[in-house]
Amino acid sequence: MWSSRGHREGCVKLAHRLARLQPKVTSAISERAFTPNRTCDLVRRKKFTERKGVVVDQAAYTIRRAVLADSAALAQVHDATWRETYVGLMSEEMLDALTADARTEVWERILSGAGDFLATTYVAERSGMLVAFGSCGEQRDEAFREAGYGGEIAAVYVLKTDQRQGLGTRLMQTMMTDLRERGLTPFTLWMPRENIPARSLYESLGGRLIGQRTLTRDQGVLAEVAYGWRPG
Repeated sequence: MWSSRGHREGCVKLAHRLARLQPKVTSAISERAFTPNRTCDLVRRKKFTERKGVVVDQAAYTIRRAVLADSAALAQVHDATWRETYVGLMSEEMLDALTADARTEVWERILSGAGDFLATTYVAERSGMLVAFGSCGEQRDEAFREAGYGGEIAAVYVLKTDQRQGLGTRLMQTMMTDLRERGLTPFTLWMPRENIPARSLYESLGGRLIGQRTLTRDQGVLAEVAYGWRPG
């Protein structure tokens, strides 16, 4: 009886010790995982586990160049992906800065060639519904132009329902090929600093961190980083 009781007491004490240690272990893992050198590795492991959900056949997606008739659909996807991507990274005022109607007008100007930035825009569709888009064109950043960067990827957005299917990678590869064929290399991409999943994607495609900036607007402040691609 004494031995059995002692065993039980020993188990209870061990359980209490493990319970006290558990928060410390979790905290240590979190702090190490989000240091600059380990952030993207953690995201890649997280993405691997999340891929166990529903996977859409890549053949279900078609990527093509956008046309003027896509303006309204582009505005809707732009607004939805903007909120899905940047909630928590931007202030509500920044998220609400452009309405869907205002975005439609912007896309009409871009796709008609009337905008300041002559971009090529690609859209991705699934079952006839627009679910993602990306834009690329000539370099607009003066400092990067002076550093020899001829092109830029201006936007890459994928609806949350269609993320983690390889669609972002396909859009990026399509635009990278577009820029190379037009001689707009090397090229860059600006993005919010805290969007870690997207940073992981760009790094996996060979992007290197080349700059950072802070945008200050009436609606709030946004920290961004820039990635660059040079022909290998």
